Amino acid sequence: MSNASSDDRRVKLITVHGTGGGRTKDDDPLANPEPLVKKWWEPGSDFLEQLFDRLGLEEADVEIEPFEWFMDENGPNSEAKRRESGRHLYHLLAETNDQGRDFYLIGHSHGGSVIYSALLRAVRRKKMLDHLKGWCTVGTPYLDYRPNRFLFQRLGNFALSAYTAGRIALILLVFFIGLIALIAITDGISSGDGAEMILVLLSLGFFAIPCIAIIFFLERRRDSRFVGHHKQKLYETYGGRWIGLWHRDDEAISALYNIRNVTAPIVPPTFLDPIISTAQFTLMILLVIVAFGGLFLENEFVSDQWEQHLMAPIGQVADREIPDQVFVILNISFKFCAFFLVFWAGAWFLRKFALLIGRPVSRMLNKIIWTSVREGAWGDDIIPERVRSITPHPPEFDEWYDPLPEPIDSELAIYSNKAAFKTLEKVRAVLGMSAADEQTKADIKAALADTLEWDELIHTAYFEVPAFIDTIAMGFAKVGMVDDVKTVALGPDDRARLDAWYAVQPNPEPIPARRVKNWIAADKMMSDAGTN
Repeated sequence: MSNASSDDRRVKLITVHGTGGGRTKDDDPLANPEPLVKKWWEPGSDFLEQLFDRLGLEEADVEIEPFEWFMDENGPNSEAKRRESGRHLYHLLAETNDQGRDFYLIGHSHGGSVIYSALLRAVRRKKMLDHLKGWCTVGTPYLDYRPNRFLFQRLGNFALSAYTAGRIALILLVFFIGLIALIAITDGISSGDGAEMILVLLSLGFFAIPCIAIIFFLERRRDSRFVGHHKQKLYETYGGRWIGLWHRDDEAISALYNIRNVTAPIVPPTFLDPIISTAQFTLMILLVIVAFGGLFLENEFVSDQWEQHLMAPIGQVADREIPDQVFVILNISFKFCAFFLVFWAGAWFLRKFALLIGRPVSRMLNKIIWTSVREGAWGDDIIPERVRSITPHPPEFDEWYDPLPEPIDSELAIYSNKAAFKTLEKVRAVLGMSAADEQTKADIKAALADTLEWDELIHTAYFEVPAFIDTIAMGFAKVGMVDDVKTVALGPDDRARLDAWYAVQPNPEPIPARRVKNWIAADKMMSDAGTN
């Protein structure tokens, strides 16, 4: 056997980055000549080197294959694109499996969702991935999507139009059958009328029944649709090979879960008040302009009214006695007051009416806004389905992992807190820049963005903490990658505590023990025998 074939049979580790965790165009070495720090999922990264050191492996023992999904969008927050990426990952897994190669998966954040989607697709297509030995998800929020209750809520424009037409035709078919039966019972039907009615019924039936049946069939065969029994079958098939690691304070999991119950009012019931105020002010000005404009333009209707009630008395003031002048002035003032009171009363009633309308409208708008916020946070762009729950474990799993135990829990929190403190110092420095420096003021937004290292969040700090790398290594040993691991950050007591924690987590199903070292040694022996 040649060395090439031996390399082809190396165990494969497929790494899947999370949302926004891939490479962007700015990372192109030609566009950015500065050396790039390798991300956790890239071959040669600090994380993978430390992981292999703990597993007692060399990179030559394991083929690392990063799976970058939607590279042009850097792993977008979109359920539709996560599922599309899951379809591509499924083909990679199926190809690797058909090669007879053992493989492992590790995904961070929604990279775990992509892995989950790929395994669901394998279950749906009844493709058994016998050589999948373990799949590890880190800080993954699992969104449990369920189909909308009614079929019409799950259809696109064309299918919905066809389905609606089919239902109308079906209703007419039933109506005409009942009508014909009633006429036949009461008056009887001639042979000519009967033949014509049968043609109408057949026409409706030939349109309605196939139309609805085809749409039902296509909906059931939707390639990206996964229902409860698919998820249950995934648990039965691959659940025992899952390693689900997550921190109890993981910001992504907590935020996506908690946003379900956020209903704080954004649009108040009085949101129409500014419109009423503006309209009131504008209308007053327009009325005055129209009234006095009518005088100057000698508009017959307007000028006559104003001349009679306002301008004529004013013109006569000079010719009258003082008491009469006072009376005229009071008369004019009264008319102005009456006008403004009527106008104010109308505006007051309009405000009350606006408030009456504003309450239900504001509730509706708040619901729409928060629905949009939730869908944006979840990346929920699957119209036929809705999110039922968000959990740190795959839906329909009867057993799942508890949050990380001490001391890993504390180590992650300490690391993130230190990073947050350092970032706060940088933010203070940026905010303290001279206000007179126009260039500084222009660049302050970019400067603030540059201060973030993303280690400030537990969700993005997992792979930087040695104690957590120990935890992942022990998880891979649990699913059979190696016989044992060495821990670097955890002492004997902490390792014993972690062993005890792993012991009560979901136990892996029996998997043929084909350790990486034994696999490589067997390949080498076969290669040497073939060469000789």
